[in-house]
Amino acid sequence: MEKATASRHVDAGAISSRQVHSMDSPPILDACLIVKDEALNLPRCLASLEALRPLLGEVHVYDTGSTDDTIAIARAAGCHVAEGYWDDDFARARNASLAMSSAAWALTIDADEEYVGDPAALAGHLVGTGCDVFSLVQQHLDEEGRIAGRTPYAKLVWRDEVRFARAIHEIPTRLDGRTCRIGTIGESVASLRHYGYATERLRAAKAERNAGTALGALSAARARRDPTDVIRSARHAARSLAALGRTDDALVLYAEALAGFAVGTLSWRLTAVDITTTLIASDRVSEAARHLEGLRSAGGDERTLRDVAARLCHRGGGWTDVLRLTAPWLGSPSPDIRERAADLEVLDLRRLAALQAMDAGEVVATLRTLVDLYGESRYADDLAALTA
Repeated sequence: MEKATASRHVDAGAISSRQVHSMDSPPILDACLIVKDEALNLPRCLASLEALRPLLGEVHVYDTGSTDDTIAIARAAGCHVAEGYWDDDFARARNASLAMSSAAWALTIDADEEYVGDPAALAGHLVGTGCDVFSLVQQHLDEEGRIAGRTPYAKLVWRDEVRFARAIHEIPTRLDGRTCRIGTIGESVASLRHYGYATERLRAAKAERNAGTALGALSAARARRDPTDVIRSARHAARSLAALGRTDDALVLYAEALAGFAVGTLSWRLTAVDITTTLIASDRVSEAARHLEGLRSAGGDERTLRDVAARLCHRGGGWTDVLRLTAPWLGSPSPDIRERAADLEVLDLRRLAALQAMDAGEVVATLRTLVDLYGESRYADDLAALTA
């Protein structure tokens, strides 16, 4: 423990291959994966991790019951492999992979992801920091390899002090019960390209798997008669069911969760937003409008209210209202990764509204924000064509 803690406070500029791999101290960083039947994805993931050498020590693979060549591929690549089991509990499997490592930090990458970034800059974040967890942006790629969305996830954890909790949508928790100190790392330093939703078949398979796990976790919480866990599990299950298009079932569970949270709290507001956006996606516009008013009455923050209202207006064809509501997003981007990921969704909605309103000026302003402030190069050609 003492050696691992000491490595946390090393001068980043002093890191060398010899220090990273020295025998008298643990490595600074290991990669920890949980896998099952990932023979197609795993080689790409493992190849991407080579860019992290010499910062990266070992790659640990906890297999949950593969029937294809996953285990053979991992061993042939030099990974430390444990043949484990699957029990519908992501946190347990994730913690089993962490237990395989002796490194100070663990990158909890999945087989359908690949690392991209600047390892030297990443080293500067991992030493001398007071954080227990770092969030990285997961870039979701579509069928054509373009970034279709971004989501921040807790992917780098201080292994001596942090484990995961919850069977689905697992979250990092400190072993001593204190609140995790979470930092963020920019995409140029470290991000993960995610191929798990690149096709409709993959999206459907993952949604089915997540729904089964979430409903199992909810049943277990009900059996334990743990009201706090029931409420939390009901929200997670509702999100999974909504992704499957089972809107009515999702709304029943969302309503249960909403009733369990104190009105106006963050959990209540997040659930209210989930309900409203689910209604919008299923064209139940009048119901969504009522829920939006309830969110506004309960003191929802202005940025979230504008976001949800813009989605509602867009569904109803109110292009100019969308442009008015989203005008604040043309300013400086948020430094927070979570807000930045949400900002990109809002700006893309604004781009579509500007096109539908045939407002060339607003199209250019939105594209310029996406390209210049958010680095969204996929829109650079469109911007060049409009400003030529």
